[in-house]
Order: sequence, then structure tokens, then C-alpha cells
Amino acid sequence: MKIPAAGCIAVLCLVLTTGVFAQTSAVNVNNSNAILSFETMHVHFDKDIYLPGETIWFKAYLYNVNEVSLAATNFYAAVYDEKGKLIQQKQYPIFAGSCNGNFEIPDTIESSRIQFRAFTKAMIMDDSNNVYEKILTVYNKKKSTENIATSKSGQLQFFPEGGQVIAELRNEIAFKATNADGTPARIKGEIIEVERDKTVREFETDDMGLGTVVFVPIPGRTYHAIWQGETGAQQETLLPEISRYGVSFHTEIIGTELQYTIARNRTNDSLSVLHLLAQMGNLQVYKANLAIKDEMELSTAKFSVSSVPTGLMQLTLFDKDWNKLQERLIFINNTENKELIAVKRDTVNTDAKGKNTITITLNDSMIADMSVSIADINFYDQPNTHSIQQDLLLNTQLKELNANASSFLSTDTNTVINLVTLAHPWKRYNWQKLVDKNQIKTTPADDYIALSAVYKEKNFALPKDDALNLIISSSTRPKQFVNLKPASQTTFNKTGLIFFDSAKIFYQMDKNKELVNYLSIKRDNGLNMPLNVNALPDKINFQPAKSVASPKNNIENFVHYDTGIFNGVKTIKEVVVKSTYKGNPVLDRLDELDKFYTSGMFSGTRGYQLNVIDDTLGVATNNDVKNYIVYRVSGLSLLGGALGKRKPIVKKDRTGTYVVDTIISPAIFVDEMEMESADLELLNLSNIAYIKFIPGIAIGAGFNSVAGALYIYSKTGREKQPPVKGLPFVYIKGMHCPKNLFPPITVIRLC
Repeated sequence: MKIPAAGCIAVLCLVLTTGVFAQTSAVNVNNSNAILSFETMHVHFDKDIYLPGETIWFKAYLYNVNEVSLAATNFYAAVYDEKGKLIQQKQYPIFAGSCNGNFEIPDTIESSRIQFRAFTKAMIMDDSNNVYEKILTVYNKKKSTENIATSKSGQLQFFPEGGQVIAELRNEIAFKATNADGTPARIKGEIIEVERDKTVREFETDDMGLGTVVFVPIPGRTYHAIWQGETGAQQETLLPEISRYGVSFHTEIIGTELQYTIARNRTNDSLSVLHLLAQMGNLQVYKANLAIKDEMELSTAKFSVSSVPTGLMQLTLFDKDWNKLQERLIFINNTENKELIAVKRDTVNTDAKGKNTITITLNDSMIADMSVSIADINFYDQPNTHSIQQDLLLNTQLKELNANASSFLSTDTNTVINLVTLAHPWKRYNWQKLVDKNQIKTTPADDYIALSAVYKEKNFALPKDDALNLIISSSTRPKQFVNLKPASQTTFNKTGLIFFDSAKIFYQMDKNKELVNYLSIKRDNGLNMPLNVNALPDKINFQPAKSVASPKNNIENFVHYDTGIFNGVKTIKEVVVKSTYKGNPVLDRLDELDKFYTSGMFSGTRGYQLNVIDDTLGVATNNDVKNYIVYRVSGLSLLGGALGKRKPIVKKDRTGTYVVDTIISPAIFVDEMEMESADLELLNLSNIAYIKFIPGIAIGAGFNSVAGALYIYSKTGREKQPPVKGLPFVYIKGMHCPKNLFPPITVIRLC
């Protein structure tokens, strides 16, 4: 594939490790390097558009304000189709605030979009909806890719600064106009006092669909906004409710100082003293006790933000008894650290397979964690709203931010960005944690994999002078040896373990060897993704970037489909290999199960044999009989919810010769009684002991099948347990192991 250099975009993600910011002189709290529960996340993908069957590569960066976050050790991620159905979920370990992983897109996927969702335990501790979300495009030729047209009718929303409109006081109110698809709308309108049918203010939106209006409402009056959009139709929106008594609150950045203005329209004891609390990521950066003397008079104060890192600051105003009055989100745009890295294209070559060189220059002694990907910008049909800068600084708190913030984040002015923070709903920090210091969490939310061993003989306590020895054997890591003292009278606990796929854990007591017969070892449950999430709305027809010139720059011009290659693929006949070694305990156990359960024509060890009764790990992780079988038996697939396989049939008609796929299913027997594939939905895998599949042509009394025969046997309660040799052991599911990425770019030069 030849991609012009002018049409490519290099996406660079870089996390810098710096010291904690210097607190302002007004700060009177010692955080003592506390690890708090507020985390932000950015996930860098190798690209945003994929083909069915491709691998999604990603790397996640976790932050807390301007520091790498160490608040959690386990990273949970999942992908869903556009209908919201779970495709796959995984768990990865987090090291030094980052983790990498991958997902395989099913080659049979029918969705044109995939929902990626990820979180850590620290992220959802205070807010279960605090989940990172990203929509990825899947090019699916079989499915229509037509987008719905952009509607010009939308809505108008008002956002009072501080959250409340107070009568008789000066109020600044931001507004946002959007089309039905969420894109900005250009509108004009008037604010009308209903009782007198009088226009008190005129307003209009900018190119981002935003704006502000300032007015002093009269007590007991009602105000409406009458406005017209691009369609010319007149619409009406009610302004937010007006509070008769209260305190107004206005903030703005002037130079390196944050200035705030407060006024009240009533004197009472609760408003005699006010408290102002400023925080970033559950870190307190400013606190003040304010005495307001007179009514209706503006009281102004300020504090320096020159040492505060770039990001969103939450200001909360309380009355004397710490009841919340007003709350404001403001962006601190310090630009002193914007030239820490330089990216330069040294060699530009637009020829096919031509060499292109990119040099990334870092300052001396800088610690960096980096990922780089090269993507074709011509394929991107929507604005990039998930840059690392926007994700970490804005997206975690601001809701419904559908604009690319790169342009106004890169400037020194605060006008545009603070209009954005005013005119969008946002997630609140838990300020109660700062009022009550005991609620601040000082330890990580989790500690990798945790194991527990429970002593089941409750009439006796574990000996205090004894210990439990664990030998953790994994294919991806050397053996780990752990010695545990009892954590209580009945349990042993161990955290901080890291192993992938699954591990075989042997266990034995130091002194009282017989106690292992009363121990039950298991992994503490992690967090699970929901099986279903909200379906995606219809795809919106976004306008492409102006830099994309040719209308023919689509995937059809770069991908050549040769269906003859795929139709010519021949499946190799199944080969069954049996060992003649008589001392293999695995084969001995299979022979034992076959002799115990089967009879007559069903007996014999031909085909695939699955020892379900001893597979505690497989049953614990997948209780669906159909999925359990297809993942272990070659030649069977789930096609439309039924077990079977595809068989191409050559047909001819007047138009020529063509191939049609048909689905054939094996004969299915449960306890040697013939069943339908749909009946497998009623089976519980925990009740199954033995499964055997005979591939190819299967002929028996009263049946024949060209797709093989499947025999399933239930537990009888008279099963003989497998012989135990050596130390007892259990299988424990570990984390998912990320695959190695071998990109086409082999050299990245760092200076």
C-alpha cells in the first residue's frame, strides 16, 4: 500500500514523570504523598479503523492531576459490538501508570463499529460510570456504511456559572446550542421577561455553538429564550430556575492569578461566613474563609495559580456550616512545560516502501513512557476528540465534549477554554473527602492478583506456629515460592501476585501435613464488565478535515479483494494421534471416563475426548456448553447460535458457476439420547462429566451424519476421582498476556 506522506499522521503518546506541583501559599493541608482515588486515563490505539479479523493494539496511560497514577494495579478492558453485546473482556497488570494489551476482532463480526471500554478499581470507586470509552470503526463490506444525514434541528441548554441563578444579583449564564447529532449549531435569540413580554438580553452562538449572557433577574419573574436555528423555525427554551435568596459567584483568570467575586442578597447567620475550597483531582490547592459584610455589594479576592499544573480546577463555595452554595469548574492553562519534546520528520519519501524518518527529541534526564503509531489520515471521517492532552485534561470531567480541543489548548488565552468549561455538564470531585480527611484513601485500590486459602474445618483454629507453602508454576514466568503465616484463625492471604493465562499452584503445610485436606484455595474475585451496554446511535455524517482533498480517498481504493483465494482454501482432514505410552495419566483418565460412561456403539476412544469433570478451571471460567466445546474441538463453530460447520456447495445456473455456503450440524446425543442443538441451552456445564466428538461421517443405529457425532454425558454421582500423586494443586486463572507487536517500523530514534 502506498500512502503519501502528506496524508499520514504520526500519533505520539508520551507520559512525563515530574514532581508534585508546588502548592500556593494559601494551602493548609498536608497530602503526605497520599494515593487518592481520582484517576484520568488515555488509551492510545495503533489506529482507529480496522478490518474484521485484525488485532486492536492499545496502550493505556493513567494519571492523577500532573502525576503518574499509582492508585490501582489492575486494568480492566472490554470490547462490545454496536448493539452493546460483549465480545471479549480482559484484565492486564499496570506497571508505573501504564499498561498495554490487545483484542482480536472476530472475522465474522457484523458490526461496523466497536465500543472499547476500560476502567480501574480506583476510577469507579466513587463513580461507577467513570469509565473510559472510545468508538472504533470496523470496515465491513457486507454491511451498509451509509451515514444518516446531519439534522439542523437541535436544542439549547443553559448553564449558570456556579450552578444557580440568584435574583437581584449579577449572573453570568453560559449556553450551548447543538443539532440533533450533537454538532454545534449557529443560533440567534432573545431572553424575554414573560410577565412584561420584554426583551432583556439578545444572544447568539459562536462557531462552536457556545456563548454567554449576563443579566440581573427580578424576583418572582419568569424568563424564556426565544431563538431561531439554521432552519429558521422559532423555538422556545425556559431558563433555569431562579433562587430568591443566595450568593452569586464569578471567577476568571487574570494573568497568573485566579480572581473570584462574591455577592449576597440577604443577611443571615448561615451566610455570615463563607468557605471556598479549590481542588484538582481530590487534591486541595486553595482554601479560604470569607467574611461578607454587606448585602448587594461585590467582594473580590484572588490567589496565584502560577505553580498549579495545567488542568481543570473545581471551586466550591460553602456557607458557614459547609453546605454547598455554588460550584464552578475553571481551566488553568499554564504553558511553561509545552516545549519538553520535539518531533521532527527528518526524511520524507512518498514512494512505495520508501524510507521515512521521524526523530523525537527529549530533554536530558527526562523519564518517559512512549508509544508511537502511524495512521493514514485519509481514512478518518470524524474529528479527533481523544488526544492524550484532551483525554487527561478535559474528557474525564467534561461531558458531551464533541469538539477537538487541540486548537484552544495550545494557546495562552483562557477565553475559549473557560467558555467550554462553563457551557458543558461536568463530573464533580468528591469534596467531602477534603472536608473529612479520614475519607482520603492512602493505599492502592487493589494489589494485582490476590489468593486466599480458607480452612474448612471450623471446629478448630489454624495453628499459629504453622505456615502454608505455595509453589506457583506458570508457563510465562519462573516458579514462585511463597510462605504464608495465618492471617486469621481460618484463612491465609497473599496479594501482589502476577502471572498470565493460568497457573498451577501446589500447596502444603510446613508441619501439619494433613491440614491441606481441609484447605480451599481460590483467587479473590476481580471486577467484571457488564454483558451488555447501551447500543450505539446511528452513525453521524461528520464533515472530514479540510486537509483531506481527494473524495476518492477511501478504503476501496487501497484494498484488493480476491475472493477466489478464500474460496479455494481446502480444509485438511482431521488427524487423530494416539500415544502408545501406557504410563500417561491423562490418557489413562480419558480411557477410564470412556469406559465408565459409554456403552454399545458409543464406546471406544475414537475422536476428541474432553475430561470436563476434572477441568475445574475451564468450568469456572465458561459455563456455556456450546462455547466450551467449540473452543476445544477443531471443526465445530457456533453458526447462528447452533453447533455446526460450513460446507461450500458449487451451483450452476444461466449466469455461471458460483459457490453457496450451507451449514451442516453433527448428530447430538446427551446421555446417549438424541437431542437437537437448541437443547444444549438447557444444560449446565457444571453438571457435565465427559464429552466426546467423532468427526467426519458418523453412522449408527437410526442416524447418520456427515458432520460427525457429539456425545455428552452427565455426572451420575458415582464418579471415581482421579488419583492424587505428589503435592495437591489447583489451577488459578491469571491475567491476560499481551501479544508481542511486530510493527513495520523497526527503528525509532530517540535523542
